[in-house]
Amino acid sequence: MLEKVTMYQGKLRDLFATQIMQTCIAILLMISAITISWEITVRYHETAAAQTINAYLGIINTLILYIFAAEILLRIFAYGADYFKAPWNVFDFIVVGLSLITIGGFFQIIRTFRLFLFLRTFSIFPNLQFLILSLGQAIPKIISTALLLVLSIYIFAVWGVIEYALAFPEWFGDLPTAFSTIFHAVILEHTWSHIYARMVEVDPFVGFFIYPTIIILNFLILHMVVGVIINALHLQNVADQEHKKHSFILGWLTGKHKNPHDSPLSADTKIILHEIHKLEADLRSLRARSQKSPKLQNKQEEVIISD
Repeated sequence: MLEKVTMYQGKLRDLFATQIMQTCIAILLMISAITISWEITVRYHETAAAQTINAYLGIINTLILYIFAAEILLRIFAYGADYFKAPWNVFDFIVVGLSLITIGGFFQIIRTFRLFLFLRTFSIFPNLQFLILSLGQAIPKIISTALLLVLSIYIFAVWGVIEYALAFPEWFGDLPTAFSTIFHAVILEHTWSHIYARMVEVDPFVGFFIYPTIIILNFLILHMVVGVIINALHLQNVADQEHKKHSFILGWLTGKHKNPHDSPLSADTKIILHEIHKLEADLRSLRARSQKSPKLQNKQEEVIISD
């Protein structure tokens, strides 16, 4: 009995690991997103046709929810306690559980959180997984750069209040207003042209305030965030290539990979592995000959003795 259970668990794990299963889950999630949004759209229409459509959509959403619940139960059966070691599995379990509890009520909208489970299909798209990992590694540096940007905006906001609070109170009347003005101008760069065109009519030397603000905030600090993201992508790419190299070399040493030409290694490393492979083949050939030689000698001795 235990052997059958173990066999079924193995088959389920193999099934859940297939790309077909992940594609089916993604399709169900897409259908669920469409039907939920459609259901919300027609929910408050008073016509009979809208209410009929809403009823059918509710049945479809409930059926998909039950399918997801059955999927989770099967995964728990297949993986056991290991299922809850993955954060996305825990998130999946909580969302579906809340949806089952609140089914039929207003909080049925919570099922839209299943859309986040599209991240489970990242194994099908390695490039997306690569981008998410890179952004995750860049978040601490992005936060530091954002704090620097906020501090710089604060400094220029104080400068703007001191210089232009009386002349342009709608933009620099107080510190919060000035901070909001500069922040929006940094995010929406075209705003600077409108502000400059208005301010230069009153103060011809407003460029001494506007130009340093644009150069420091828009071109240096804001673009620094882009540089941090690009650097994170580069570092993640280097780490990914190193991992592939180490995995291939380890597989080659254990006999899983025999052809170094299909590897992510450099040309020199491929040549070295090829030579090592030839040496191993020569060594196996020598060992085979050495094992055969004593047998031949023993046969020759037996022939001599018999003569």
